[in-house]
Amino acid sequence: MRNLFTVCLIIFLTSSCAISNIKFDAIKPAEINVPSHIESVVIVNRTAPTKNNKVENILDGIISGEMIGVDKRSSKDCINSLKLEMSNSPRFKLISTESIEFKGSGTAEMSKPLKWEKIEKSLKNYDADGLIVLESFDSSSQVRELGTRQRKKKINGEWKKIKEHIASLDVEVQAGWRIYDIKNKKIIDEKRFFDRKVFENSDKTMVLAKQNLPGLDYAVSQAGIFSGQQFYYRISPHYITINREYFKNLRQIKGFKIKSDNSNNLFINASNHISNKNWKQAVEIWKPFTSHKNRFIASRACFNMALASEASGNIDIALSWVNKSIKLGNKKAKTYLKRLEKRKIDLAILEKQIID
Repeated sequence: MRNLFTVCLIIFLTSSCAISNIKFDAIKPAEINVPSHIESVVIVNRTAPTKNNKVENILDGIISGEMIGVDKRSSKDCINSLKLEMSNSPRFKLISTESIEFKGSGTAEMSKPLKWEKIEKSLKNYDADGLIVLESFDSSSQVRELGTRQRKKKINGEWKKIKEHIASLDVEVQAGWRIYDIKNKKIIDEKRFFDRKVFENSDKTMVLAKQNLPGLDYAVSQAGIFSGQQFYYRISPHYITINREYFKNLRQIKGFKIKSDNSNNLFINASNHISNKNWKQAVEIWKPFTSHKNRFIASRACFNMALASEASGNIDIALSWVNKSIKLGNKKAKTYLKRLEKRKIDLAILEKQIID
């Protein structure tokens, strides 16, 4: 199995005297389990209406007040967004097929599933295990007046309170998706999703606030892109950034004087090692402190050891260290324990989703 724990580490210092933050990359499991034999996939847009559905599609646009072509263009943005994400998936191989397109309802309603004979004929030249189809795409929008607020603005060198009028453009897209298992001739996922994006603007009058909202074409396009990303998270494991705290020094410990020995400097050195991605050297410094006579120092060392273990992919060892930190009275360790327990659950799911 590929290494799930390759991390790209970046150090971010916080304002706290004793606490620092570290961020590293990890893989989060998908919301659903796609059968393991489905590795190579084709993504197709089926939102264009058939000849029989064109009249209904036009009437639907007139009734809803949509701009002509907005949904058509935005459905392509939705598809391209999913394709972009899938090209970086740790789970799937995306097969490029720009020429394949199926006709559907052209509205928010999903058409009947594609016939397997049609799927096999269209994909005969591609070695695909699965077919992902955007079956329907529809948008709705509303401009709302959100009222007023006061804020300070510097005018001619003086700070003055001014009143702003706030308006928003609320866009909702409905995207219907199906995943076809080509080998077993089975639909393994079928669902319509509602995704919402809100754009706000403020100005000195409500008229100006509304006028300077983004155009509908742009707003629906952005909502479509967002919708494609959300569906990717549903079906594929994906990379995320995890943010963790750790103790960079021994300040603010009751009964411990910083200048009493070299302990604080050693903790600072360990923090510097982390900034250079030298986890091994940091662990060599922290480990002896886990049995320190001062339980607060020991608790911080155990906490940091848990972090080092997690970053190295050893979740069970990380849980052991964080529990030791809790027993020594570290309140932050209780929050960290919950996060590690959730991470362990995610990794168990991920084991079933990632193909060797």
